[in-house]
Amino acid sequence: MPVTEGYEGKRGLAYASWGIGIAESTEHKEEAWKLVQYMMREDVNARLVSLANAFPGNVNAKPDFVTSDPVFAKAFEIFQAGYLANEFTGLPEAVDLMRQFDVETQKMLEGQQTPEETAAAAQAKWMEKF
Repeated sequence: MPVTEGYEGKRGLAYASWGIGIAESTEHKEEAWKLVQYMMREDVNARLVSLANAFPGNVNAKPDFVTSDPVFAKAFEIFQAGYLANEFTGLPEAVDLMRQFDVETQKMLEGQQTPEETAAAAQAKWMEKF
């Protein structure tokens, strides 16, 4: 994630999470928990994320692509050195907030508005939610 010039603390890494959960109403909670445990095993999690070109949920899992692609290897190194940060997690209407931010950012990238106008427009839309 971007930081101010001269910042020397630990850097956050933006992410899109995959949620795995067990519905309260399921008839098979024990079996579902066994599946979650299986998917989070170091070896299985490494295989799953290798197929998805993603980073693991198990901190000890190492995807195959980090040994075959130098760009992914560097990305994985950055991933391991930082911490995961998703500024939208837990916010009311988080998906809509992300969409609004993305729409305004696209306008900026297309030259339709300045970064300052982008921030002001996103802030105005967000204030409606809060």
